[in-house]
Amino acid sequence: MLLSSIGLEADSYNLAHILKNRLRNHCEKELEPENVAFAIASILHTKPKYLSTVLAGMTKCGRPCIYNFDGLGAKTFTNTFAAVGTSGNSLLGLLESHYKPNLPAEELCALTEKCLNLAFQRHILSGGDVNIVTLNKEGIYSKTVKFTDV
Repeated sequence: MLLSSIGLEADSYNLAHILKNRLRNHCEKELEPENVAFAIASILHTKPKYLSTVLAGMTKCGRPCIYNFDGLGAKTFTNTFAAVGTSGNSLLGLLESHYKPNLPAEELCALTEKCLNLAFQRHILSGGDVNIVTLNKEGIYSKTVKFTDV
């Protein structure tokens, strides 16, 4: 499973620390993404954070799960893609237009990079270095992209 948060760095580290401690007792069992999502929602609901958080994972059956959380613990579920941050709304629109199921990881990263570039051109506060990560049955594919010239 992959966990990503944007917002206050201290809140991000705090969420990861609390989640790690809460799940420590469950290491012997393989947790489903849904179980971890409930734990994250509970943590954020108990003590809100200035974060947007995404949890991505695969179920034991090989089904993709992506959970998106606001700072209060409200969560949404999808099995395709999620976008958060200052360009989140622009990104969702672009991804909805261009995403196709079962794209290879390299093509999916190229599409994501294209969408990020377009979204960052429209939102002045967006940009910087971005880690694009895909998760599928074969494993994790990661690429770091610098958007300093946008």
